[in-house]
Amino acid sequence: MSTMFGSETGPVDYLCCDMFVQANIGGGSSSNEWRAVTDPDVLQAWVAKLFAFFLERTEGFVWNREPPRLFVNLANKIPRVSGRMIHGDAVDDEWLVVWLLREATMQFPELVISVRDADGEFLLAEAAMHIPRWLTPENSQNRVFIHKGRLHIVPLSAIPGDSSLESTGLPVALKAVTGTISPTLAPLAAEKAAFARLEEYPAKIGQSLHRARCKLPVLVAHALALHPQLIAAAAELFYARDPSQLKTCQIMNTFPPEPWVMTSVLFNRVQYAKLTSQNIRAPAVFALPPAQSPEYKASVLGMKVACGFEMLNREGSQLEARKDTQTRGANNNLNQETPLATFLGLLGEAGYFGNKSVTSDEYIKRRAYAEQYFVESQVCGPGTPMSVDALVSLASQSLSAAIASAKDGDGLPTASTTMACEEDEDDSWLALNPTELEDMMCKAESILRDATQDDTDPQTAEDNEHADNGDDAAAAADLHQVLQKFEAFLTGDSGLEGAEILNDHSDYDDDAEGSDEDLDWDANGVIEALMKAIGAEGQEDAENENDGHVTGLETQANDMSDAGESDGEDAAVAAAMHAMDQELSTTHVGKSFASAQQSLTTHEHPSSDPEGELGDVPDVNIDLNLVQNIVESFRAQEGLPGPAGTLLGQFGIHMPQIDSESDTESSH
Repeated sequence: MSTMFGSETGPVDYLCCDMFVQANIGGGSSSNEWRAVTDPDVLQAWVAKLFAFFLERTEGFVWNREPPRLFVNLANKIPRVSGRMIHGDAVDDEWLVVWLLREATMQFPELVISVRDADGEFLLAEAAMHIPRWLTPENSQNRVFIHKGRLHIVPLSAIPGDSSLESTGLPVALKAVTGTISPTLAPLAAEKAAFARLEEYPAKIGQSLHRARCKLPVLVAHALALHPQLIAAAAELFYARDPSQLKTCQIMNTFPPEPWVMTSVLFNRVQYAKLTSQNIRAPAVFALPPAQSPEYKASVLGMKVACGFEMLNREGSQLEARKDTQTRGANNNLNQETPLATFLGLLGEAGYFGNKSVTSDEYIKRRAYAEQYFVESQVCGPGTPMSVDALVSLASQSLSAAIASAKDGDGLPTASTTMACEEDEDDSWLALNPTELEDMMCKAESILRDATQDDTDPQTAEDNEHADNGDDAAAAADLHQVLQKFEAFLTGDSGLEGAEILNDHSDYDDDAEGSDEDLDWDANGVIEALMKAIGAEGQEDAENENDGHVTGLETQANDMSDAGESDGEDAAVAAAMHAMDQELSTTHVGKSFASAQQSLTTHEHPSSDPEGELGDVPDVNIDLNLVQNIVESFRAQEGLPGPAGTLLGQFGIHMPQIDSESDTESSH
């Protein structure tokens, strides 16, 4: 399935980024050149520098699936530091990484960064109402970058050809972005829309976490104390469990419920929501307290976490047993190319350990986290596919190390006790009440309305302002403009990319090379067949009273007469249409249309011939019927999305909210 703005194969919910490091920044090189850092050792130093930069801003954060992994990527023509992360259902994790990347470009002006996810260039999707019209999913690759905290879009004038080519498009794009006088800065409206979610950071980092008490097996509490990120794999496995995995929890060989400890666990909000939303019959080995007990909630949550760890241990063992030896050998080669000691030394140069003593608990904790990160990042090197199994395997290795460290009893919490832990945080955010939902929808609608108004011509905006002030003349002009837009839309031709909406100002001319040839058909034969079918032969002198009374969309007869048909054919078509009008006027379909005569006389005196049997067929007022149908369709939506609101919105017209109760009363 193709997705917007270029996508890649892999897990459904992932993020990838490429960080290009400029080598000649601030040097004496010509501004017409752009050279990238190509030395692997220098790039590895940048990995350590960026790792320290990210951790400084996210220390203690629990990622929904995994933290972003950085590695040196020499597989492409231009060497770079690449990163990727599976974020799962936590969209906030994805935007946190985007915020970190933008902050990095402001801290290090040498960096030029591109970022994408499973949907491709998702920053363009965020700014879809403001990006240039020429920018399409087919030509967006190697055009969107973040540099010095700003959004850059490389124009067609810089790369007129295929921008996806690594050898030509990318170097030209990087040169354009880092130029002294950059023509690549995105419009302010597009940049504001693309980075709108970043305004909530860094405050939102803490808001994405939730702390709750859990009654856990001692080994589970010990493992979480050493590796808090293990909760990610445990929560995901429990949430996506199958019956065979659940059988493992009936015995709990690795993590028996006894001895236990009451402790506080830090969750990502997505993890906490998944665990609490799942109802499960507790395995027999768990003795849960009564539902009225103050410890019931902590016991149930702890039971679910413990089951997730038991599943993690089982799945990790199975994955390790069938791990491909070739992949393992490749990972060993990576470890030899970039030794752990070198990586730790680079972290020290980047200020990761600060001035802490090598014997301090904080230094030991940071060193252990860096070692774990280094080993796990080797699995995410270039050429290795992203997969959920890889995450489970990595988490299982950390879990095995935690179990091994617990065998001597050092660091284990005291069994069957309540550790000093914080109280449960308020989890009312799980319940979204109608008022909050309405506020969210109104906010989104306001953003869309502002974006649409920015794309509306000044005359339309002026007319809308007059209408808001109650000016009847301006309101009538607005209504007439709506009808004109509908007429132009319905009678217009669609191209290869679909029907053109009126407010889509295309920057390129229509391509007439692929237009269809006119169909060669016998008009006289079709007319004669119609005449015979309705029994209207010989009515060539029938009256044609449709001389301007029908407004709005033109009839087929008018279209053909405008095309230069002969007078005889005009008369034949008029006779056929008149006969069809007479035939349809007595049907339910004919009676459903409002006529010009009805609109003028209904309010003056009721018709004595409601069935329309006086002989003459009243002219149908197309405009009146169109307006009535639009209003009825919009009313039928009852405030929800629907065809009328969607089509009017494309024209830059936003209908007011209709109160169904007051509307019902006024209709009586």
